[in-house]
Amino acid sequence: MNNNVSNLKKLEAIIESVTQGNLEVVKNIEFDVSIATEFEKRMLHMFQVMAEREQLLEEQSSDLVKLVNQRTKELEDQKMINIHNSKMSALGEMAGGIAHEINTPLATMKMLVGSAFREIDKEIFDVEFVTDKLTKINITIDRIAKIVKGLKTFSRDGSQDPFVSTNLKTIIDDTVFFCKERFRNKEVDLTVQIENEELNVDCRASQISQVLLNLLSNSIDAIEKDKTKWVQIHQKADDLWAYILITDSGLGIPKDVKQKIFDPFFTTKGVEKGTGLGLSISLGIIKNHQGEMTVNGDCKNTQFVIKLPRKRA
Repeated sequence: MNNNVSNLKKLEAIIESVTQGNLEVVKNIEFDVSIATEFEKRMLHMFQVMAEREQLLEEQSSDLVKLVNQRTKELEDQKMINIHNSKMSALGEMAGGIAHEINTPLATMKMLVGSAFREIDKEIFDVEFVTDKLTKINITIDRIAKIVKGLKTFSRDGSQDPFVSTNLKTIIDDTVFFCKERFRNKEVDLTVQIENEELNVDCRASQISQVLLNLLSNSIDAIEKDKTKWVQIHQKADDLWAYILITDSGLGIPKDVKQKIFDPFFTTKGVEKGTGLGLSISLGIIKNHQGEMTVNGDCKNTQFVIKLPRKRA
């Protein structure tokens, strides 16, 4: 009888613990099944099943967490690969222009060096003439260095760079210098309007340059078959925000496309032209800068608006 009473108290203790969400007590309480009533046995069995299922759920949850962490890492790795591939795709499109940008000044340097040597070979040579050629060679070297600097800026990973107050006009000028040959080859008229040449923003300059280059490249692709082709970069600001407007001669973006244009892998280009990663990655970069990137539906042409805080919060 005493054992039965003890069983009953233990069962009450189990029920109380279970109502509080603690099933661990089922494993720890010793229950004398030999004298238990049928009801007590069923109750105990039910709680034991609940405890076993809870343990199974915990194990499955742990496995699920590990799986989620693994998948998250895989996605992050894939994202970095996609960013790299997107950059390489853009670089591939501009390779011809870059080669021309470098080959032209190299040819100029060779011509200048030849002129200088021919002058020096004379018994009495014109020092001023030679000095002029050497000065022009030096200027040409600076031009090549600037091209290489732009190439390094675009191709490098700037995601770990610190946010530094940087002149926005300098970022725009460097980006334009880097891709202007492609505009010339495609016969696209490019104009830059800077309202505030002293405007600085807290940013990762290489990433902002990458975003601008992606938008400019997209504009060229979108209008290259049009009769009238132009692109305008407009920089302006208010007290808190800096704005970069990229407008091209296209007649806007259809509503159904505009709704999906920043989605990963969405693209209106052919398979050979793009992956659809550029705009989604660019949007991520701008959001990481605490800014916004939108399509201006009120503009009669195609216009992307980048909005950046002048000072990061």
